[in-house]
Amino acid sequence: YQRLLPNSTPTFLGPAYALLNPDFARLRPHSLARRAYAGAKHLLVSMGGVDAHNVTHSVLTALSQMGLPEDSHLTVVLGPHAPWRDAVAALVARLPFSAQLVTNTNHMAELMSVADLAIGAAGTSALERCCMGLPSLQLVLAPNQALAAAALAQAGAAITVPLSSALTDALSLAFAQALAPDQLHRMQLAGADLVDGRGCERVLKEVMHVE
Repeated sequence: YQRLLPNSTPTFLGPAYALLNPDFARLRPHSLARRAYAGAKHLLVSMGGVDAHNVTHSVLTALSQMGLPEDSHLTVVLGPHAPWRDAVAALVARLPFSAQLVTNTNHMAELMSVADLAIGAAGTSALERCCMGLPSLQLVLAPNQALAAAALAQAGAAITVPLSSALTDALSLAFAQALAPDQLHRMQLAGADLVDGRGCERVLKEVMHVE
């Protein structure tokens, strides 16, 4: 943006200005408080509402081969127009642990607040997960996600999983890294420190003072 705008142009960029649904700021205190006692039994899987390339199915297949504890629980989220919804629903029904498929939800903040670990795309939802202090294993599903994913990984808020044919091995390695001593806690703190859910307030305040 610095190369494209006059020097006098104010810019409101970065995670502090993330424009999130107010539900995330509202549920953030509860989400952060429960993480002091949370493990990694409740996983949230969300690759975006459409997931045109059916990455959700690949991730669920990998998880089913990883030998997760029997008391694990998965919440899988898809949008109402996801083209692979029926195939994902059939796979969810066959998983060797408790799982539910949620479609067309308006309660993403609530779902994140009760999850222990997320596996998700490195798009806007990555900032939502940070706000909730939700540790993440992130996958880059589009070129415009690569830079943000690298920044989140460098900050310690997420672990990047390479999207390849060896997804089971890559996901197993990332899962083991996340479960290393104190790693979940460090990811929680790093994410919560980046995004506090008050971006809309800041943008409004700044815009109201622009002359």
